[in-house]
Amino acid sequence: MAGTLGAPGFRAFLVEIGPHAVGVVTQEDDGFRFCAFKNRFRALEDQLFDDPDAARSAALELHCSAGRELSALTSLATG
Repeated sequence: MAGTLGAPGFRAFLVEIGPHAVGVVTQEDDGFRFCAFKNRFRALEDQLFDDPDAARSAALELHCSAGRELSALTSLATG
């Protein structure tokens, strides 16, 4: 799940719900910051999470009102 992309130590994870990418979390010194791709997930924009799984869980909670689909977390690491 971990890896580098760009600068050394940079980690980013794509947050997916079903087949849809809904945002990305990037590692910062104090946690993982969420950046929403879709308006439905703007409530999570700039929120800080302890880990990528916590961000995915929060996105899934927002999504649940419209039905349930499987969620995934994909590393954006290139190496």
